[in-house]
Formats: sequence, C-alpha cells, structure tokens
Amino acid sequence: MIKINYNKVILKTQDDVFVYPIGDLHIGHINCDLNFIQNYLNTIKQTDEESNRVLLMGDLLDCGLKDSIGGSVYENILTPQEQIEVIVNILKPIANRIDGYVQGNHEYRIYKNTGIDVCKNVCRI
Repeated sequence: MIKINYNKVILKTQDDVFVYPIGDLHIGHINCDLNFIQNYLNTIKQTDEESNRVLLMGDLLDCGLKDSIGGSVYENILTPQEQIEVIVNILKPIANRIDGYVQGNHEYRIYKNTGIDVCKNVCRI
C-alpha cells in the first residue's frame, strides 16, 4: 500500500489563485543559472501571498553521483550538501507560499544511495 501525504490548503481570497510550478532547477549542475532562479523567486516574493502559491515539482537539485545515468558528479559544481543548503536558503523567503513538493528522480537517487531524504530536509524550512 502506498502512503500519500497531503495537506488541505484553505485560502482566504476571493481572487484568482496563481500557482507557480518550480521544478527541474538542477541546482549544483554546471549549467544551472542561479541568478535566473533567484530573480524568478524574487518575482514570486513580491506578489500577494494569499493568491500566489508555489508547488515544488522535483529535481530541484542535481545531486549527480559517480554511477548516475546521464549527468554525473563530474558535472556538478556543488556537493549534494551544498546543493541542499542553496535550495533551502533560496526558498526560505517564499516558504509560506509552498503548498507541496513532489520528489523527483534526482532526490530519490540521493535517498536510495545514502538514506538522506532531500525532500524532508527542504520541507523543514
């Protein structure tokens, strides 16, 4: 049996709700543009909190390992720990708008190989 975690979100607005999906950032990869990501998050931060929500869709971190298919540890400029610290720090200002986080295969790869639950660490913000 699969356990599904969920939260009920009650919004107090009568306005339209805008959902900003954020995923496939691959923080730590050599081609990741942290300035672009930070500007995008700053744009969200400047909007109305109640009617602008965020869903995290996975692969926020690259977390390349030696045995990774495709990209590997050799294409990462940050260690997995540094990647976790970066994502936590850049998401903190909008933490109260984040309504969910779907684990991606990159987060799962870290959990499977090390037992470190990236999603759990990020969700503590």
